[in-house]
Amino acid sequence: MQLSDSQVLRARRNEEREEVDEARGLVCLLTPVHPERALSRALIQHLAQEMPDITFTLRASEPVSALWICGYEAGSAAAVAGLRARHPDAILLVTGRDDPQAWREEALAAGADLACGWPVPFEDLSRYLHRTRVS
Repeated sequence: MQLSDSQVLRARRNEEREEVDEARGLVCLLTPVHPERALSRALIQHLAQEMPDITFTLRASEPVSALWICGYEAGSAAAVAGLRARHPDAILLVTGRDDPQAWREEALAAGADLACGWPVPFEDLSRYLHRTRVS
């Protein structure tokens, strides 16, 4: 059985992700809808203390196994779709303070794997980010 080019590319990305995961553990790109660098850095420092087994980053260029879009608001589906296109194999979590019933379906339709309100208990957040994407 011969693999298509997209299947070969996906297998290579999975191998690269597994190598990154083995070397650094789970790597999660934190993507606030309204980025404020100082607040994002403070959040990453706090998350590193609460979930030391996850490396949080703000650098979109790093290989990642999970993405977290925080501060989602209805009408932000393009941000989800763009990240899904760039990271097709990563788990994509979306959280927002507004009532999730108002935007959950929109976020899921744009490519999110999980969409929920904020705040989320850290143990749940960790479990969500450690999930494996089912494509």
